[in-house]
Amino acid sequence: VPELPSTRAGRRTTPRTRELSLALLRERDGAERCAARGAGGDVAARNGRSDLLAQEAAECSNVLIEDCEVDGASGTAIYVGQGTGAIVRRNKAHDGVLGIELENTTSGEVYGNEVYNNSFGIAVFLLGNLTKKSAAKNLVHDNQVHDNNHQNFGDPKTFVGGVPQGTGIFVVGGDETEICANTIENNESSGIAVVSYLLLEAHTGATPDPMTDPYPHRVFIHGDTFTNN
Repeated sequence: VPELPSTRAGRRTTPRTRELSLALLRERDGAERCAARGAGGDVAARNGRSDLLAQEAAECSNVLIEDCEVDGASGTAIYVGQGTGAIVRRNKAHDGVLGIELENTTSGEVYGNEVYNNSFGIAVFLLGNLTKKSAAKNLVHDNQVHDNNHQNFGDPKTFVGGVPQGTGIFVVGGDETEICANTIENNESSGIAVVSYLLLEAHTGATPDPMTDPYPHRVFIHGDTFTNN
């Protein structure tokens, strides 16, 4: 895991943190490697106060976010955007709007996380009007995703702030997404939802992007446990 020379504040939220939660962000656009660790490992930033921002890695490759806890995020707690090769594991994200998000990211893996009491839990998004036009080959497995029914208190002008609460895992437009071996419980709307970006364009008023295919293709869902969704 590389040593990061510097960090900077994030863009989305001011969550309450617990113990060794941390903020890891890219040093610059297009950073080759990014890494963040919580308790028991090297960290990019360490602070037990209530002013750390959500974990974020944008336009990076080889991203690792592990052993972190974020709560109260008014956007996304743990976010990888326009990345290539990302591992998000053994984190807790709760009491916010969106727990974990892979946005226009390829070859991401999200596993071993507990995501609960958010408006919605884990999202794999392909959104329009971004530099990167693909979201593919992402794997979401062995997570605990439960009770994501929190009222959505995000900014209604933002994408995540306009999504209704109650979904455990949400795939929007992404291709070749595999969702397996997750425990998905007590999400009031749906355990897993797979939809076209066109649906959210209509719901949130987002601007259409003719360069981005809005439809999800080859989504593989298997071996998950669903209870009371």
